[in-house]
Amino acid sequence: MKKFLTRAKKLALSNYGRYSTWLVEKDGEAIAKLSDANFEGMFWFSYKITFLSKENIISSNPQSWWEDDFKFKNEYLSEYAENAFSNEMLINGRVKMRALYIKPKNKLETFIASIIYWYSQFMKRKKNN
Repeated sequence: MKKFLTRAKKLALSNYGRYSTWLVEKDGEAIAKLSDANFEGMFWFSYKITFLSKENIISSNPQSWWEDDFKFKNEYLSEYAENAFSNEMLINGRVKMRALYIKPKNKLETFIASIIYWYSQFMKRKKNN
């Protein structure tokens, strides 16, 4: 039960992994990191991209990121996003991504993570006022 609650808490506090660092993997090798998430509007987040070595610099067209079998692994949760994609070009070292998040495993985890997430948002607002 503790493991279940820990995962739900991690999901909630990282906004389902969106606000933590992501590794971009190709053929099982991490080639880039996505960090510094910014909400861009209606399901889109932009991330700062950092290439891990010069020989790993990938296409500046993220559309190839799902055509070329790239995988996106969340460092905080050590899990992969199932359906992440982008169709936005790299702009100022940032890329827009959609569906870059970790899904809850079941309805109970969804419910618990939602309560923790909204409670944390409430406490942040309360602290700022």
